[in-house]
Amino acid sequence: MAQFVLVPLAAIANPYAAPGGGLPPGADPSAFQFFQQVDTDRSNSVEVAELQRGLSLAFPMLSITESLSRLLVRSFDHAAPPKGSLNFAEFQTCFLQIQACVRFVEQRTAERHRLGQVPTAGMECWWVDQHDLWEMLSAFGFPTTADWSPTRRNVVLAATGSAGRANFSELLRVMAEVKGLIRICQEINVMPNQQPRAISNQELFDFFYRLR
Repeated sequence: MAQFVLVPLAAIANPYAAPGGGLPPGADPSAFQFFQQVDTDRSNSVEVAELQRGLSLAFPMLSITESLSRLLVRSFDHAAPPKGSLNFAEFQTCFLQIQACVRFVEQRTAERHRLGQVPTAGMECWWVDQHDLWEMLSAFGFPTTADWSPTRRNVVLAATGSAGRANFSELLRVMAEVKGLIRICQEINVMPNQQPRAISNQELFDFFYRLR
């Protein structure tokens, strides 16, 4: 059975600052190469349109919409206030998390193909079932304690729908949503003057996925 793992990454300030234009210290080679391809205007950041264009070229069989790209940028943009684009450190984190999703889904699709559950192991058959998504949420940073289980169930059911599965684009959307909501929860928890919260973290997730 395929296992899904994400590795924390060190921040890198400027991908073009390395001597001779080479690989910056601490940069992942594949992320660095993709950043250079996607950052077409050499602004040292990736905007929504650039991310959508790059992901669409990388995954031509998948539906990479502007709204999904905007959500990814919003979720991985750590600036306050948000700048609406990703610097290289943010882009690398986003890229390698997407890459981890790709590897997991590729492995699961290959397993299903061997079992005769899907006609091909190509991108058109990329999807995860409820069990897969339940496990992957932990790698996205979703709390694993028992009191969060009902909320996790709501997230999985909302993402997989009546078919009981989520395609790859929907998986990326869930990853971005969970990351963004976790950040909101963290901000709520550090309100000034220890003001009481009007809504709990679980209630926030439940409310969002009821509206979704």
